[in-house]
Amino acid sequence: MATQPTVKIIVSCHKEFPIPSSDVYLPVQVGAVNAAHVLPGMQPDNEGENISDRNFTFCELSAQYWAWKHLDADYVGQCHYRRYFCFGDAAGETDDHAQVVVPQLSEDTAHKLGLDDGDHIRQEVLKADITTAHWWDVRGVKTPRGASRDVAEHMISYGIYSEADLALLKEIVRERQPEYLEDLEAYLSGDKYLGYNCFVMRRKAFDALCSFEFDVLLEFDHRTSYEGRTRNQRRICGYMGEVLYSVFIRRVTRMGTFTIQERPLVFFDAVTPCLKVEDARTSVSQPPVQLVWNATGLFFPDNWTPEQRETMSYVLPASLAVSMRSLFEHVNADRTYRVSLIVRPNFLFARFWNAIGPVPKNVKIELTTWVPAGSSALGELGQDVVLDNLPVLLPYIFPDVDAKLVWVDGLVVFQDDPATLVSACSDGLGIVATEGIRLQKELWRPGSFGDVDRSWIAAIERYADSRLAVVDLAGARKRWTLDQVLEVMGRPGFSQFQWGPRAESFTCDVVLSVLGAATLPYALAYPSLHIEDTQHWGSAEAVTAWERAEKTGAILIEDCPVPSTNVDFSYNEAWWEVARTTRGYENLLMHASSDFAIATQVRLRDKLLPKGSKRRQLAGRVLRIVKDTLR
Repeated sequence: MATQPTVKIIVSCHKEFPIPSSDVYLPVQVGAVNAAHVLPGMQPDNEGENISDRNFTFCELSAQYWAWKHLDADYVGQCHYRRYFCFGDAAGETDDHAQVVVPQLSEDTAHKLGLDDGDHIRQEVLKADITTAHWWDVRGVKTPRGASRDVAEHMISYGIYSEADLALLKEIVRERQPEYLEDLEAYLSGDKYLGYNCFVMRRKAFDALCSFEFDVLLEFDHRTSYEGRTRNQRRICGYMGEVLYSVFIRRVTRMGTFTIQERPLVFFDAVTPCLKVEDARTSVSQPPVQLVWNATGLFFPDNWTPEQRETMSYVLPASLAVSMRSLFEHVNADRTYRVSLIVRPNFLFARFWNAIGPVPKNVKIELTTWVPAGSSALGELGQDVVLDNLPVLLPYIFPDVDAKLVWVDGLVVFQDDPATLVSACSDGLGIVATEGIRLQKELWRPGSFGDVDRSWIAAIERYADSRLAVVDLAGARKRWTLDQVLEVMGRPGFSQFQWGPRAESFTCDVVLSVLGAATLPYALAYPSLHIEDTQHWGSAEAVTAWERAEKTGAILIEDCPVPSTNVDFSYNEAWWEVARTTRGYENLLMHASSDFAIATQVRLRDKLLPKGSKRRQLAGRVLRIVKDTLR
C-alpha cells in the first residue's frame, strides 16, 4: 500500500495564539532567539541553522527559513497566526483584498471553516503542486497617497518601502537571479497583487522558492541600513519577501513549471487565546484571586445611529478602564490577582491598555475573545448564548478545575479587595450572586417581558443579579448537574425576553434565581439603579433594604458604555470619582452628558406602549387593519 504524501503547514507566531487543532499545522515561534520565553507547544525558529536573530526584518520568513533547512515533509506550507487557507465551502464572500474576513479565530469558527479537518486539507493540497491565494487588483484602491495604479505605487504609498529600496532589490536580482528580473519588473508595474507569503507547495517547488528568495533577501539585508526606519519599515525584508514570492508564482505560472490552484485566505480580526482558569489545587501556598470579567454585553441603545455606535466603540475601552482602575486601587500587596477579560473581537485593545495606565505588579491581565466549548452540549448552544450565561456554565466549561472565581459582567466599581467576595462563598453554596432587585423590578413591571410564559417565577425564593458573583466551580458541579442547568435554560420564555436592548442580560439572572443560588449582602455588592424606577416596581421590603445599604465592597453599574451622570442613579458617582483620575475622563464626561443622554431618551410612543407589551401588540394589529381598510 502506497504511503500518503506528508503535508506540514507552519504557522508563524510571535506570541500564544489559538492554532486550529489539526496535525497538518506546526506552530513556529518566530524571533525565538530574542524572546523572553519559549512558547508552549511551538517549534522555536532558532534551532539548528537559522535566521532567528533577523526576525525583526524577515518577519514570518524566519519560520520559513527554519522549515526550509529542517522540516521533512512532501508538501510544505506557511500560514500566519491570523491567516489560513480555507479548503471548505463555508468561507463566504471575499473582500477587495481577496480575503474572507472573520471576526475571531476560535474552536467554533475553525471547525465551521474546516481548519481542523486535516484529512480534507491533505486531500485538497494534493490536487496541485502549489496552493496559493487569489490575486487581487490594486487599481483604484485607496491608499494614504490616493488611488493606486500599479503594485509598486500601491506599496510605496503606505510608506512600507521606497523607490530606492525597490531599485536595490532589482539590482540584486539582476546580479544573483537574473532569470527572475523580467517577472519582477512586470509584477511591480502590473496591477495584480498576491503577497502575504502564504502557500502550500510540493517540496521541489518549496526548495526552488526558498533558494530564490533567501539568496536575494540575505544580500538585501546585508546592504540595507535600518537606521532611522520606523518599526514597521524595519520589517522590509518580510515585505520584500512578499514581492519575491509573488514574482516566483508569476514566473512558474508563465513557464508552466508546476501546477497551481488558488484558494481563498481567511483573515481573522481577533486571534486571542481562549479563556483559561487556573486550578487552585497547586503547590502554591496562596493561589491567586481569579476574576473572569465579561465586557461583551455593554449595550448600545437600539435608537443609536451608526455614527453614535462608532464613536462609542472608541469610548468603551476607556470606560472599562475606569472599572479596572478601581480594582487596582483595592488589591492587597500580599496577594496576586489574575484577571481574564472577555471582549468583543472589534474591541480596541491598544486604547484600553493606554487608558488603564500602570498595572500593579501583582495583577496579571489576560484578554480573550472566546471561551472553549467544554462539551458538545455547550457547543450546541452557540458562543453568544454561552457568554450570556457564562457564570452558571463555567463549572461545566472547566469540568476538572477546582477554584473559586469572582465573576464580573460589565461595569463595576470596586471599593474593597475582591478577595473578600471569595470568602463569602462558603462550601456547599456553589454560586453566590448579587441581590437581584434589578431582576425583581423588571419581572414585576407590567409588559416588560411581553407575552413570555413566566410561570416559573413562583419557584423563585430569592432574586439573583448575575453581573457580579462568586463561582465555586467544584461546589457548583456538586449542587447542580449540567442537565439541570440546561433544563432551566430551556424552559418556555427564557430565550424570548423582549425587554430593551440588553434583554439577554437577564437570562442568567433568571437561571440563577430559579436554581436557588445564594446572594451576597449589600455590604459586599450593591447594584446602582434608577431610584424612582426601582421604588416603583421593586417590592417594598427589597427596596427598603436596598435604600438603607451604606458603603459596599463593589457597585454594579448600569449596562451601558458610559454610566449616566443623572443623580437619579443611586451610586454612579462612585464610578465617576474613579473616572476623574484616569486619562479618558474628559472624553467620558462629554459622552455621558450628550450622546448617551440623547440616545436613551424614551419616545412618548414607547412610554404609552412599552415594547413587548400586550398594549403595543394590540395597537399594531389595529394599525394594520386600518391600513388594509384604507387601501
